[in-house]
Order: sequence, then C-alpha cells, then structure tokens
Amino acid sequence: MLVSLIMVLTALSGPSVSDTTLLRVLPAPSLVPPLHYLYPQRIDLYGDQTASIPAADELAQQQRARAVRHSDLYYTRLKIHRVGAIVMVPLAVAQYFVGTNLYRNGTAAEQWVQDLHRPLAAAIALDFGVNAVTGIWNGIEDWGSPGSTRRNVHSALMLLAGAGFVAVGATAPEREDNGVLEGNPSRHRTLAISSMAVMTAAGLLMKIWK
Repeated sequence: MLVSLIMVLTALSGPSVSDTTLLRVLPAPSLVPPLHYLYPQRIDLYGDQTASIPAADELAQQQRARAVRHSDLYYTRLKIHRVGAIVMVPLAVAQYFVGTNLYRNGTAAEQWVQDLHRPLAAAIALDFGVNAVTGIWNGIEDWGSPGSTRRNVHSALMLLAGAGFVAVGATAPEREDNGVLEGNPSRHRTLAISSMAVMTAAGLLMKIWK
C-alpha cells in the first residue's frame, strides 16, 4: 500500500528523469513544411531521394521577390500622362469634324470653323508633347521592369504617330492673299487621320494588353 502511494505521488509531481531526457532529445517542431510538400513533382518514387531537393540557385530564384521601386515624381508624371491621354480624345474628335468641314467646304466653310482649326491643332501638339516627355521619362526610370515589351511597343507606335503629326503640320495648306489655299488638302487630311489612328491604337494597346 505504501509503495503504491509513493508511485502515485511521483507520477503527479512531474516527469521522470527518463521523460525529461526524452523531451530534450526530441527536436522542436518546425514551422517550415518538408520539401516534398513544396516540390512534389521532384520526388522520385523509385528511390532516388536526391531528385526531391531543388538546386540552391533554383530555390533562391523562386523565393526571391523582385521589388520595383519608383520615385514620387514617377507617379506624378504617370498621372499627367493618363490625364493627357484622356484630354486627347475630345481634341482629336473635334479636330476631325472641323478638318472634315474645311476639307469639304474650303474657303466657303463658316468662319468659326476656320478660326477653330489652328487652335485645335496647337492644343493637340501641346498635349502630345507633354505625353511624349512624361512617357519617355517614365520609360527610362522603368527600364527593365516587368511589362517592358508592352511599353516599348506603345512607345514605338507613339513615336510613329508623332512623326505623322510633324508631317501633318508640314503639309498644312496655306491661305494666300487672294483667298486661295496653297497645298494638298487631301494629303494633309490623310496624314492627320492616319496619325490619329496610330495614336489611338497605341492607347488601346495599353488598355487591352495587360
């Protein structure tokens, strides 16, 4: 009876020497899952256990998250660029209708149409120039980051549209003192519409191609 009471008290007082030793020997549980859970496709079911361990450089490449940092001015320029792209839409539409009216009616077009054509052209040139500067500047800061192919194609199309707008200005018909227009209105109109089409395609590309 006394022996039984001593055994009960010993069990209640805490772990025995053997239990404490066992707790020290057992390793602490790991929070990292085994590699065969992370890389099940690399386990050789036929006994080659080395295939389950990825190469060190491959593991580092998979775990490394590339952080792309931009300056505050980058996001300011990006906002200006996007606002300029939105403003370009009504400017281009208005210029299309005004230019078409001038092309069809010539000197017989209403005076407000004739007076509005050049200011609209100047506003389009200014807006396009601001977007070109902000786009190129951000492109330099963003060089090599993910999505560079899409941005490069967009930039190439916008440069092509810019060259077209330069040709539009160079071929603009001039009114002589006698009221006759000198130049080729048809070529001027074709270049203007083509440049606007390329510019529109470049803008849509950035929306569609993600």
